[in-house]
Amino acid sequence: MSRATDGVLLRSVQKVASGQYALEALAHEKYAAYSAVERAEAARTLGRLGRDGRSGAADAIIYLVPERDPIAIAALAGDDFGVMTTLLAALGGEPPKKTDKTLAALANLAPPPGSTPTATLARRMATLRCTAAGLLARGAFESDVLQKCAEPGSEAWERARLAAVVHRHPMDKERRAAWLTLARSKNVSVREAALEAIGAHPELKEHARAALADALASDKPGVVTIAAEQIHAHPDRVYVLAQSEIRAALDPNNRAEPSATPARELDAATARALRAALAKPWSEDLIETKVALIDAAVAVGLKEGRDAATAACRDPNATLRARAKKALATFPDADATCAAPDAMGDAAPEIAAPIALATTVRFETDAGKMSIRFDPTLAPIAATRMVALAKGGFYTNVVVHRVVPGFVVQFGDPGGDGYGGSGKLLRCETAPVAFDALDVGVALAGRDTGSSQIFVTLARYPHLEGEYTRVGHADGDWAALAEGDVIRSVAVSD
Repeated sequence: MSRATDGVLLRSVQKVASGQYALEALAHEKYAAYSAVERAEAARTLGRLGRDGRSGAADAIIYLVPERDPIAIAALAGDDFGVMTTLLAALGGEPPKKTDKTLAALANLAPPPGSTPTATLARRMATLRCTAAGLLARGAFESDVLQKCAEPGSEAWERARLAAVVHRHPMDKERRAAWLTLARSKNVSVREAALEAIGAHPELKEHARAALADALASDKPGVVTIAAEQIHAHPDRVYVLAQSEIRAALDPNNRAEPSATPARELDAATARALRAALAKPWSEDLIETKVALIDAAVAVGLKEGRDAATAACRDPNATLRARAKKALATFPDADATCAAPDAMGDAAPEIAAPIALATTVRFETDAGKMSIRFDPTLAPIAATRMVALAKGGFYTNVVVHRVVPGFVVQFGDPGGDGYGGSGKLLRCETAPVAFDALDVGVALAGRDTGSSQIFVTLARYPHLEGEYTRVGHADGDWAALAEGDVIRSVAVSD
C-alpha cells in the first residue's frame, strides 16, 4: 500500500466543515460512546480545517489531559494512544498558546511513583513526551524541555529534535550541524525524515549533496530510495560550478567578463554514488528503490540512467516497465516504447500447492494477542505465501512500521521502514470486494509489487476495493497497535 494513501473521512465529519462534530467526538461528555475509529478520524479532520481546526484540537487536548493527572498510564497500551498522537499532530507546527500548560503536563509525563512501566509503555510515554516537548519548543531545538523528553539518541528524542531543527527556520550553522548529525542517524526513519527535509532547505547546498551521496551508498533500501527521490525532485541541488568555469576564473591571462549563466555540472561524488547504487543487485521486490534510482539518474543526465531505463523496459514487472517508459520519454531522441518482455517471469511456486482451507496465524504483539485468518478463496497464491512466511518465522520480531489511527495497521518489512520485503514479488490477485473493518490486504507500491507486507483496515474503506489483494480477516484489538510495536512471536494453526 502506498505510504501516501490515507483514510476517507467519516461521512458525518465530512458534512460539518466547522469541525463541530469532530470536537464533540473528542471532547464531549459522551466521548466514550464514540469508537476509536471515529475519534481518530475526528482528530485528523480537525488537523485539516486550518486555524479553526487547530483551535478545536487544542480544546479537545485541554479537555482530555487534565493538568494534575495528565493521562492514565494504562490507556497508553490501548487505542487512546493513537487518538492522542493524532490530536497532537492536528495542532500543526504552531500550537495555540492556550495549550502550553497541557503540553507541559504531557512533556513531563511519568509513571506513578514506585512503578516500572513495560518497555512498550515506556516507549509510548517517550513518544508523547517528546511530541509535546517539540510543540512547546516551537523550533528551539536546544530548549530544555526538548533535551529532557527522552534519552538522547533514542528515536523519540531524535524525531522531536529533527522537527524543531527544520521548523520554519533557515539552516544556520548550529541548525545545520544538528541536521547533519540526524542525517546520519542509526534510526533509519529519522535519517529518512532528515533527507526528506532537503527539499525545503536549498541553503544546505554542499552539505545536502554530501548527505545524499552518503545515503545512496547505504545498504538500507529506504534510505537509498529517499535520497534518489530528493535528487529526482531537485536535480539542481546536486549540480556545481563546472571545472572549466573554475579554471577560467583562476587563469590570470583570462580577460573575459564572467558569464551571467556560468556552466554547471553534476557533482562528482553524487555521480559516483548514483552509478554505484544503480549497479547494485537489488532484490526483485524493491521496485520503489529501482524506480527512484532510474528517475534520479535520468533527471541528472547520467548515461547509466538511460541504460538502466532501457533494461527495465524488458523487466517482467509491469510497474517497473511503466516507470521506465516514462523515464525514457524525457529524452527527445529516445524510443519511449517498452515492448513486452520475452518472458513474463517464473510462475509463483505456490501455484503447485496452494493452501486448501483458511489458516489462522496468531501474533503475540507489544499491544496484546492478535490473529489473522488467511483465506485462499479470493487470493490463493498470496494467502499461501503469507502463511508460508509465517511458518518460516519471517514475521517474528518484525516491527509494525506504519499505523494511521482509525485507518490502517501495516507490517511485514524486516527493515522496519516500509521499503523492504521478503525478496520475492507477488502478482496482484485483486477482486471487486469490500474492505471492511479488520480485513487484510497485501501492501503495494504499484501493480504486482506485493511481497510480504500486509495491512489491516480499522474501518470500512471503499477506495481500497479492487485496488489491493484481500487475503483474509483479522481478529483482536488491532487499533491498540502503534508504530514501533513489535510482533514478538507467531504461531500457525492449520
